[in-house]
Amino acid sequence: MNLQPSILKFDPYLNYNSTFLSPLQHGEVFVTKDGEEGDLDLGHYERFLGIKLDSNSCITTGKVFHTLLKKEREGAFGGETVQVIPHLVDEIIEKVTYFERHKKEILLIELGGTVSDLEQRPFLEAAIQLKKKKMEKMIFIHVAPILSLSYSGERKTKPTQSSLSFLKTMGIIPDILILRSEKEVDYKIKEKVRLNFPSLNQENILSVPYRRNIFEIPLHLYEQEKLGEKLNSLLSLDNFSKQESQELDE
Repeated sequence: MNLQPSILKFDPYLNYNSTFLSPLQHGEVFVTKDGEEGDLDLGHYERFLGIKLDSNSCITTGKVFHTLLKKEREGAFGGETVQVIPHLVDEIIEKVTYFERHKKEILLIELGGTVSDLEQRPFLEAAIQLKKKKMEKMIFIHVAPILSLSYSGERKTKPTQSSLSFLKTMGIIPDILILRSEKEVDYKIKEKVRLNFPSLNQENILSVPYRRNIFEIPLHLYEQEKLGEKLNSLLSLDNFSKQESQELDE
């Protein structure tokens, strides 16, 4: 299987890009191949995937507003009242469909911030609308923490349950849940989370303990949690790859 991937990172803050963001808050700025100054995570993605990203891969709320207001000043909306729904959400969706038009076969979208953040909601609404259009071609992966109390070692699932509850009110049920924690998350904790959300498949609740080296994370997901096999099953990537091969042969 040789599919062409790309990355899109949404950051809900109002800054246009990372140029003037304090490194004490967001880490070092990463510069893309076309000179855009974006989030440090983009550098990790480039090294993980062996690809080069450009400015289309780092989108902030500020950048979306900038594009939207420029269109409004140019009269693109024909006198309509410009609103969050549909105009802002449509502009977010446009940032996603750009990759489809440019023949990217797999797109990983990271929605930054924390679930229930007010500034994140237009992006969640855009995700819901995209899911309705691409039911079999799109999945949701939610990353959530399992906290450990230092004085007792007790492990708390409340933050994860709260974020899942909020997503459920928005109409989003994750296809895969990744639990981050200091130690491996055992079956009992996974089952406790799953019982509150029966639609979650136990096999798709993955444990990712903290690592000293960030490059160990994708290896852990691939080798121990079999994430590649799960993605293949959910997205029918083998069928996609076979269809692509047939088209190339023709």
